[in-house]
Amino acid sequence: KIGAERYQTVSMLLHFNEDKTYTANLGGRTIQGTYKFDVEKKTLQMTYLAGLATSTTRVAMKNGKLSLLYESTKLMKLVKGIAALSNRQSLKAAGKLLDQYQGMYIGMQLEKDK
Repeated sequence: KIGAERYQTVSMLLHFNEDKTYTANLGGRTIQGTYKFDVEKKTLQMTYLAGLATSTTRVAMKNGKLSLLYESTKLMKLVKGIAALSNRQSLKAAGKLLDQYQGMYIGMQLEKDK
């Protein structure tokens, strides 16, 4: 179950509310939206930008830690888009590396905020 809980990493804070809204702070920028947690599929769908964009991840929860896992092909498109905008060689290299993998999931683990 996800609701009325906060999870964080060094540079990210997610706050889930019981009313199915969330607030994310990513490197000083705040994003707000709604979420749907599918217990059977173990997926979390987060909608943002006033409903114009959606992100769906696989979810794993263990010992108060929340893992958000993205399919690498979706992440690869995101990394390539960011790389094109930023012109950073490290992001372009990451995009080329991700091109070599199919069916892989990449993610992050957040700890429950106490």
